[in-house]
Amino acid sequence: MSQRKPPEAVDRSRRSRWIAAHVAVTVILVWPALYNGFPVLFFDTGGYLQSGLNQVLPVGRSVIYGAFLRLLSPSALGFWPVIVVQGLVMTWVLGLVLRARRLGHAAWLLAMGLGLGLVTALPWYTAQMMPDWLAPAAVLALWLLFAAPSTLGPLARAGLVMLVAAAIASHMGSALLIVGLILVGALLYGFRQAGLAMVGLLLGLLLLPLGNWLAVGTARPPKAEAVFLLGRMMQDGLAGRYLDMVCPDPGLRLCAVKDDLPPTANDFLWGPPGGKGTAESLGGILALNDEAWRIVLGSLQQDPWGNLRAAIANTADQMAQFDTGDGTVAEIWHSRWRIGLQYPDLVPAMEASRQMGAGIHFAFWNGLHRPVGVASLVMLAGLLLWRTLRGIGPDARMLGFMLVALLGNAAICGVLSNPHDRYMSRMIWLASFAVVLVEAGRWRTARAD
Repeated sequence: MSQRKPPEAVDRSRRSRWIAAHVAVTVILVWPALYNGFPVLFFDTGGYLQSGLNQVLPVGRSVIYGAFLRLLSPSALGFWPVIVVQGLVMTWVLGLVLRARRLGHAAWLLAMGLGLGLVTALPWYTAQMMPDWLAPAAVLALWLLFAAPSTLGPLARAGLVMLVAAAIASHMGSALLIVGLILVGALLYGFRQAGLAMVGLLLGLLLLPLGNWLAVGTARPPKAEAVFLLGRMMQDGLAGRYLDMVCPDPGLRLCAVKDDLPPTANDFLWGPPGGKGTAESLGGILALNDEAWRIVLGSLQQDPWGNLRAAIANTADQMAQFDTGDGTVAEIWHSRWRIGLQYPDLVPAMEASRQMGAGIHFAFWNGLHRPVGVASLVMLAGLLLWRTLRGIGPDARMLGFMLVALLGNAAICGVLSNPHDRYMSRMIWLASFAVVLVEAGRWRTARAD
């Protein structure tokens, strides 16, 4: 006759399985770096490594994330600690969400990690030296703080607040998204539930200027916000129409090249110095900011409906663009140069990676990720409608929160910058995760009955 295990032994066994599942899922979520032989790099990685060094604050590059990269990059271990920490944090957040949804078993975490690791782009961002992974992690953190604070211990609450703050301080696009989601969360779950989320918001808004001040002696980042918006409006033809109306104007340098403006925002912002009509040829992004504000505000006043139509179109385009691998290429000279300058011992490993050698090919992965993403968006909208018609319960609120997060991300990135696959690719897995959570919860309930 078998003896029943004491509760202490059962708890130890369950805890051991839970820890083992966390370790396994962390490995799954960083597999692209293991496959690459080196953490995945992006063109902007070099700017983050540079941020705050020698009194330099590159445009749009956070000192906070740059400090994170440098703090976890001892020469003996290279950049691997960065990737491990990103994978661990994401796994931890996934586990908290599963527990909040009463799916807190090691098998669920392992199954969810395997699914997300294979059929979504999530691991391509947790394995990359960029802050993009923080945006979806912060969305889940906010949902937990609003919808399930009673399932969280004090340390978990503090960790989630810090995660929200880190996302805000690491990228202004994430900051805008989080501000919007706090309002949505308050409407869905009640304003009394917004306290912890507001702490994260305030802490993040404090960290951003504080990091800049400690690194370069000034709290304000370089003024360049209007130039990025101008690039998008140039791509849409709105800036050209405004210049046709006001030029010639000695106060606008773009009047001299209005007939030779680059066709895309990227060409305008990052084109070579010798290229006609590029920001660099006109004095640089920082020097153009005041002029950009004049053109942006003038266009909004001149053609408000045209700007509104363009904003809607760019949001829709961004929602539809989420191919994996955008920018994961070898032609990232600035990042390679910066790593060679700051970490020369790591250059051989970097150059021997697949990304820098034969390249990483994404045709297979996009053949898998794209249909999964499309199906997940359709199912997310369908489930939200179905659940809402049956009454606005926990499932409908969670689905609605995730859908608003995706739409908000598309609007912020598509309108304030311009549509890029990576902006949506980093977030689209939230739709897959939410759909599986709802269906898994329904299956668990049916099985219990």
